Amino acid sequence: MKNLTGKERFKTWLPHGFEFRGPADSRRLHAVCDQIRTYFAGNGFEEVIPPLMDFAPTFELARERKSWGFESRDIDGENLAMRSDLTVQVVKAAASGILSETGGFFYIQPVMVDQRWGSGHRRQILQAGVELLGDRSGRVGEMIRLSLNSPFGKQLRLIYGDQRFLRILLSETSNEAFQQATQLLDKKDVAGLKTFASQSDLSSEARKVLLELPFLSGKSLDAYRQVAAELPALLPVIDESPSIPGILYDFGLVRDLSYYTGPVFQAYADENHEPVLSGGVYDGLFEKFSGKHVPACGFAFDAELLAFALSPEPGMRKES
Repeated sequence: MKNLTGKERFKTWLPHGFEFRGPADSRRLHAVCDQIRTYFAGNGFEEVIPPLMDFAPTFELARERKSWGFESRDIDGENLAMRSDLTVQVVKAAASGILSETGGFFYIQPVMVDQRWGSGHRRQILQAGVELLGDRSGRVGEMIRLSLNSPFGKQLRLIYGDQRFLRILLSETSNEAFQQATQLLDKKDVAGLKTFASQSDLSSEARKVLLELPFLSGKSLDAYRQVAAELPALLPVIDESPSIPGILYDFGLVRDLSYYTGPVFQAYADENHEPVLSGGVYDGLFEKFSGKHVPACGFAFDAELLAFALSPEPGMRKES
């Protein structure tokens, strides 16, 4: 077919980052979602369906970059956005009285996250997630076990970190320097970290820990305790970490969502560079909507990665 350009692209092209799912893919995706729905409901979580659009400032609470989502204005001039984050909508619903302030909820819905052409990232992502609201002993371990005991858990490698570790380690730096350091850690850029450390106002003890972080990924908690021995403020964060067989530790783990306040975790499948699961603790998010402190945590599967990256069945691939 002729390669159309300009305004005629709509006749044969889809916007980048979006896909049309044919019958086989649709069956595969529905089967995975049915498994997740049954699993979450069987563990006491109730299903909710957040709205597809919300006020744009709702999602600005989730991301550092305002340009992350798709925004528009309605007929009355209100600034609206396609949902780019489901956690903020669930917490907002509880803070405004639509949902109970405590309890467990789950959803299986798409989010729209804008990405530049050529980045290789999808812009429509089907998330299957749980939100646990209210103070609850052992809640982080409960969330991790819920993810690892899922029908897909045996195929995942779960990595655990804690946002407080980096906040404490880099507390002497400006917010701009903090962002720079976390970007370098996210890339495991050892040379860049050396340059950053040499130009920063960090103490010698903090520099030492920062430069060791890329090499500690996957190491034991004792290895982190040894490196952080000269910075005792870091030790309580390490000591609070759950000890669960099979999880790996990476206190240099960086998340792009700004609302995380404590433990964070991600899970990967073999031969896949994108996380299949992401989650953590966001104890300050409820307060942003209501002024009231209510602890919250949760995680979300990328349902499409589960469907098409984890041991796909023969004959269940995309139609050409």
